[in-house]
Amino acid sequence: MIFRGWLKCGLGSLLVLSGFAYSADVEREYREFGVDSGRGNVVGLQTWTTPSDYLTQSAFDRAMRGYFEAARARGWFEGRTVVVLPEYVGTWLVIIGEEEGVAHLSTKEEALQRVALAHPWPFASAFLRSWWSGASEGAYGAKIRHDAVAVFKVKARAMADAYLTTFSNLARDFGVTVVAGSIVLPKMTHISGHQFDLEMSGPLYNTTVIFKPNGDAYPITNRKNQPTPSELAFTAQGRLEETVKFETPVGALVVINCADSWFDAGFQWIESHGGAEVVAVPSFVDVDGKMNRPWSGVRSAPWPDGYDDRDRGTISYNRAWEKYASPGRVHHLSRKKNVMNVFLRGRWWDLGSDGNSIVIQDGSLHRGRLMLKGDAIHNLWL
Repeated sequence: MIFRGWLKCGLGSLLVLSGFAYSADVEREYREFGVDSGRGNVVGLQTWTTPSDYLTQSAFDRAMRGYFEAARARGWFEGRTVVVLPEYVGTWLVIIGEEEGVAHLSTKEEALQRVALAHPWPFASAFLRSWWSGASEGAYGAKIRHDAVAVFKVKARAMADAYLTTFSNLARDFGVTVVAGSIVLPKMTHISGHQFDLEMSGPLYNTTVIFKPNGDAYPITNRKNQPTPSELAFTAQGRLEETVKFETPVGALVVINCADSWFDAGFQWIESHGGAEVVAVPSFVDVDGKMNRPWSGVRSAPWPDGYDDRDRGTISYNRAWEKYASPGRVHHLSRKKNVMNVFLRGRWWDLGSDGNSIVIQDGSLHRGRLMLKGDAIHNLWL
């Protein structure tokens, strides 16, 4: 009974069939903005991954480490470097520890079913706890998908351990500050080294952890404030008042996660709290080739500030990002206007991706190149 309708609900509402056949031939773009003035730099890693990169912690480390090594080889890692990774870069650790065949299934629904079937009693228990919580709707009327919540709850501790271990080691080994994209987890607390607690009785959040150059994680995480309607089916909203300004070797840093950058509130918070040297925007677009397609607009709440429905169908999704996301919001910042916005790229079963980096250098906009099969490493000198 628990599995009935899986293909029509759970993560199926978020993950869209795109029909693109993955090839190992992935292009890479290197771009550099500005010159080294001794004030540090921000390196954006627009990573390309596949399910096989998430089966073990060592495989995930190997996939991420290759990007760090490539950036260092370009001379872009120095004593005051911040590295920004994409949204959801850690989320497919939901298959960590599963049999290798999971990575080679045709659809993400099949993969998630396989995870659930491999852990029948924990999955059933997590499903029933989610169902018995009494919550049938999330914010803005989104229907809670208890099956999706249950799978991520079952794998949460293993996911969090691999995520923290990998990015702690990378931060320490390369001597850089790491904004580790994001991962779907219950609220993470009491973070110290590789130790942490998870509030397993609470909801899931789209969570970002930041690591210091010595490998220690900052004790407070960043949680996405404005999940998209499909995300609200299995993740809860963070709170704007819990936004954190992280003190790093380059100065203050604030994370504004993907859709949050389409609203004024995060940028106004930064301005009212003394500004920031860097704004990191981890992002994910879930359909191949979407950025060049006509923008479908916003059909349900929450509505981006300044939304103009006349843009629907008349501008591209890429242009919408420039008008409604960080390039159209940085005017709220009267001090520094440095933004690194990177997108997760890859192929996960039948789920595709798109997106080209948005780099704002003291108010000036730069864009990465759109590539059907491509990753990118971009460097912004401060």
